[in-house]
Amino acid sequence: MIRQTQGYTMIELMITVVIVAILASMAFPTYQDSVANSRRARAMATLESIAAGMERFYVSSGTYAGATGEGDVPEDFIYNLETEDAAEHYLFTATDLNDRRYNLFATPREGSTQEGTGGLTLTSTGIRGWDEDGDGGNGYETTW
Repeated sequence: MIRQTQGYTMIELMITVVIVAILASMAFPTYQDSVANSRRARAMATLESIAAGMERFYVSSGTYAGATGEGDVPEDFIYNLETEDAAEHYLFTATDLNDRRYNLFATPREGSTQEGTGGLTLTSTGIRGWDEDGDGGNGYETTW
């Protein structure tokens, strides 16, 4: 009488583990790209929120000068309530504040997962730019 055993052999289990590992190694970079894109989208929304604050300031004072001070944008000036993640990965700055214009920047913070993904800009005239290759040059390769 031949006795049949049930279960999987060690070879079958090892093959299954290898297949799962291969699938995971292909999916993980895609997941990381999705997370980076999500954080970039939050930074874009935060820049829009800051721009809305700049326009409110302009309506009440007739100038952009003094809206945030030159340099880093104070956290209480950002009117979007979901900016904690964006501020964790990006530094928001305002430059060239005067009677007629401003420039807003979102620069990836050193040591964050967004480092090297390129900065974002938004101007008072609505020009949007993304330094997609992250080289830090003056040119923005893509608009958003």
